Amino acid sequence: MDNLPTSTSIDDLLRQYKTKRTLRGQSSEDDVMWKAWARTESVKRLIASLIVMDAWLAYRLEYTPFLRASAIRFEYPCSQEQFKCSSAAAWRRLINAGASPIGESVLIHVNNPIINLPASQDIATEGIFSLLSIIWIRMQHETSEVLTISQAEAPNANPEACSKVLASYEGGKMLSRGLTTIYTSSAQFFRFKNPNSVAMWHLLNLQLFAKMDMLELAAGRKGADGAHEALRAIAAWSQTWQARRACLHAGAIYTAMRRRRQKDGTMFHSEASIFSAALVLGLYVFMMGPSCDGSKGCGVGTPAEPYEFLNHVDWSKLGNAAGEDPVALSEDMASESAASRFVRLGGAVSFSGVICDGGYNASKMILLEFASLLEEVGKWKYKGSVHILRIMSDSLIEFDSGELM
Repeated sequence: MDNLPTSTSIDDLLRQYKTKRTLRGQSSEDDVMWKAWARTESVKRLIASLIVMDAWLAYRLEYTPFLRASAIRFEYPCSQEQFKCSSAAAWRRLINAGASPIGESVLIHVNNPIINLPASQDIATEGIFSLLSIIWIRMQHETSEVLTISQAEAPNANPEACSKVLASYEGGKMLSRGLTTIYTSSAQFFRFKNPNSVAMWHLLNLQLFAKMDMLELAAGRKGADGAHEALRAIAAWSQTWQARRACLHAGAIYTAMRRRRQKDGTMFHSEASIFSAALVLGLYVFMMGPSCDGSKGCGVGTPAEPYEFLNHVDWSKLGNAAGEDPVALSEDMASESAASRFVRLGGAVSFSGVICDGGYNASKMILLEFASLLEEVGKWKYKGSVHILRIMSDSLIEFDSGELM
């Protein structure tokens, strides 16, 4: 990454082509410049794809990502419209209309991921995926470091069944701030462009606020005994504000992928996002217990009106956006949003307008809804995940949630 051409070097390259005299019968000056620019943009997209694949394969195959550096400078690809120009004349028209031939550079410091992003919302989907993948790669390194520390502190404990999440550590809080910066800078893109990109953003947040290996263990990855142990840890996690924050992201993944159109395609992470969201939301509701119904709250001072998981959330204004404990924050309670209040206090909930009483029945409904969505969206090896969700929807009744609390 350190050898990427800078914006200045790209500008110099274009000037060299511009000042070069063209011979009779050769392409026009604009044609030469357009081809030089297109080669540079193609390299940017190739690098962006390699970053995405490094993050995804490291996550899927559970190995350490190859990309590792104290600071990473990422060259943003141009907009899709500009890249798809079929001629030098079309490219020149966009340049004359205000499009820049020089891409913007984003510098990411690993230990302080405060990111200065382009102000323009006319950005390439590949750029967003790559930027999120850089954060994802750092997240996997941070998770590995936390795991090493945890094993040293408690060598006999099962790390998969631990309920302490990455957002509890300082490194996780910094990553949360970085993700918030990315969303705030590109909010319009996330809301109205390719939903696969916002699903990826929420998936990364799930990995901060929920311990996904614990949830997968509860889904039966290592049999019934391992599932029972993990459910005990999930019972403790479900009482935390991090669990409620994770539920907001899980609901947002469902909403985003429901608005997906055929032309949006399906990214590698999209199926994993839906499956992870199903585990988070389904198991959280399972642990709520039957006392959390629509007629009363779930604790002292909690509101009786249920919070709808599929409601829109203004993530840039959520009180605990940087990973701090929302209970410790000083907020104007009168203007506090419903989402922030739910994260802080908990309370009764609903999913797609259906009030969730807590326990098995509501959890089964949510798991089956996500399974149906996964069948609609799935493109690759989604059938195994659908099968797991359907088995869970039948087998959770075997566990008495009262004994797990």
